Amino acid sequence: MRIAIVISSLQQGGTENVALRLAKGWREQDHQMTITTFFPAESDFYKLPEAVIRHDLSPRLTCGTAITRVCRRVQRLREHLLSLQPDVVVAFGDITSVTCIAAMMGTSIPVIATERNDPREIPINRAWSIARQLLYPYSAAIVVQTESVKQWACKQFPNSNVYSIGNPLPENEYPVASIDAKKIISTSRLVEHKQVNHLITAFSKAAQIVPDWTLDIVGDGPEHKPLLRQCEDLGIQSTVTFHGRTTDVFGVLKSCSVFAMSSQYEGFPNSLLEAMAVGLCPVCTDCRSGPSEIMKNGLCGELVPVGDIEAMTAGLVKVMSSTDLRRKYSDQSLHVRYTYSMSSVLSQWNSVFNDIKGIAKRMVRRAS
Repeated sequence: MRIAIVISSLQQGGTENVALRLAKGWREQDHQMTITTFFPAESDFYKLPEAVIRHDLSPRLTCGTAITRVCRRVQRLREHLLSLQPDVVVAFGDITSVTCIAAMMGTSIPVIATERNDPREIPINRAWSIARQLLYPYSAAIVVQTESVKQWACKQFPNSNVYSIGNPLPENEYPVASIDAKKIISTSRLVEHKQVNHLITAFSKAAQIVPDWTLDIVGDGPEHKPLLRQCEDLGIQSTVTFHGRTTDVFGVLKSCSVFAMSSQYEGFPNSLLEAMAVGLCPVCTDCRSGPSEIMKNGLCGELVPVGDIEAMTAGLVKVMSSTDLRRKYSDQSLHVRYTYSMSSVLSQWNSVFNDIKGIAKRMVRRAS
């Protein structure tokens, strides 16, 4: 099968990373793979999987009104995809999905729209929201990442085929977390909605109750300097280390015992998934989408209310105080290795592809 992935860019981000993991997995199943972006290859953060062909539709259009730029982009994408003649287009992200559906209108090429965030928490602007409402029903399928967002999508698009498929873990030999280590780790972009400032405050309080622990923060972003100042103001700069970005996530996770996430919202937190695959004990905010589903409603770790620093402090103290509890949560977290394995996730995607083929065959029979 010829699969065409369309995504805004291959810059650093969870969506981009997952798109490439899926492309690699599908290519290993002998599908022909292409990835098309709207940004040039020079902006890529990730390495392209072997035998995956990359196209970009840069440079970005800057002249004319917003509407004319969108129309030109749709036309360019239409011409490009028609030249590829894929069996299916998988569009990553809401705006990209709308663009792909518009580009393929009137053709026989099916488009799978995907939502990569929680649309209830990250609304797109009014024009794109209206376009999504009008065009998503013309997609062959809508794929979201959690059952919570699936409920939203089913209400928004009651006549559409909606599927919930989590993100795949890479096919790794996973290291084993150091459960005895007195180290907490957070891996995320340092942006406002990740609320790392809440985690730092909670850690400073927890460390007064359970001393000799450290906090490692892996990631970068515009909140880096304010977070450094916060640590200095709290007097914990010696126990909090900022590591910046890394391409060896599992290498930094294995030396820790606790994974902490304080986000205001998530789509599907890959960082939590990767930490649990290593066997870290998670303490996470209970965002509407993601953590509770991955953590089996708190069976695999501590879930705390979003924005509640005192609850985050209590959750940290609870696991910092008990090696046995950390080990229990660690053992239970390992289910993600199977639940979200590449083979399991690809099997779910293959079911979507098969359903699309079945729909197409029924439409042909009806037309004849």
